[in-house]
Amino acid sequence: MSKKFELNENDERIEAEKEHRIQGLEPGGVNEGADSFFDGGLLGFIGWGILAFILIVITFGIGTPWAECMLYRYQFKHTVYNGHRLKFIGSGLSLLGNSIKWLFFTIITLGIYGLFVPVKEAKWIISNLHYEDEEFVKGDSYFDGSTLQLIGLNILTFIISVLSFGLLYPFTVCMKIRWINKHTVINKKKLEFTGSAISLWGHYILWTILSIITLGIFALWVPILELKWQTKNTHIKTVIDKEYKKDRSIWLIIPLLFLTVTLFGFAIYKASQINYDDIGLRLKVMNFTSIVAEKFNRDYQSDSIRYNMYKELKDKYDAGEISFDEYDKYMEKYDLYNAKDPGLKYLIDGPVGGDKK
Repeated sequence: MSKKFELNENDERIEAEKEHRIQGLEPGGVNEGADSFFDGGLLGFIGWGILAFILIVITFGIGTPWAECMLYRYQFKHTVYNGHRLKFIGSGLSLLGNSIKWLFFTIITLGIYGLFVPVKEAKWIISNLHYEDEEFVKGDSYFDGSTLQLIGLNILTFIISVLSFGLLYPFTVCMKIRWINKHTVINKKKLEFTGSAISLWGHYILWTILSIITLGIFALWVPILELKWQTKNTHIKTVIDKEYKKDRSIWLIIPLLFLTVTLFGFAIYKASQINYDDIGLRLKVMNFTSIVAEKFNRDYQSDSIRYNMYKELKDKYDAGEISFDEYDKYMEKYDLYNAKDPGLKYLIDGPVGGDKK
């Protein structure tokens, strides 16, 4: 009996593998037989975005569903998973009808139904997708994620981002993409995301540096580059039992969160130990701010700061909180006797300043 069962199981496996080869898929795990890529460009991305914006404006928002469909059509037209190009067949009229329905239920439930709308829209988008080289069959493409899962994921990623002060943002991005792909089926084929948070982290650092060097110009390319990276790491997953190796870098979240919270706690503790009434510390901070202002050629700000330094000293001296020797020491240390601004110098050469002479 067991041998017969094993034979039947092997026959099923052989048939399944034949079917996958016919479809251009590799048997087992993630299909990496062909590349996944996004071949849209910056000009097209910006151009369609501007066109969608104009459509929304001139129709006073009524054309929003058609504008969204234009953008979806552009995005999926340039998306290829393992050699299979996507095609979006959704219409603006269909999305408009659904949007009206979602809005109606959101109003009568006092906003509660609005929590379900993101998943409802995702289901509508995926249901209108198919691979260009395969026939579209209603029901073969679907999204099976739930609203509760999405809410839980959003709460978790929000907590991680807050506790890490945004340092673990790439981890949260990968978590969301992995969840979306896990619940996405196109033409009866599931998707698998194989990108790692460490890789995305490195890309974010590179893109940030290039954006700074180019005075923000390179930032225009970042949305396209992020989409290209995401698509490159998305593959068609076969129905046979092998699983693709998991992103182990996700486990770095725990030690990194612990380290971040520890450092933050230590910083709070050190800050609580600072005596903010210490005139020396206050002058040091103000002097640093003045120097920074001068570096950016903002002399008027620098003079204003230096005058406030003088006022701090004079008030302390007048109140008897510091001696004349201390006052004189700080005036000399921060060169307040030689103020650049004539008006400021006149103020400083007042009663106390005159005592030095």
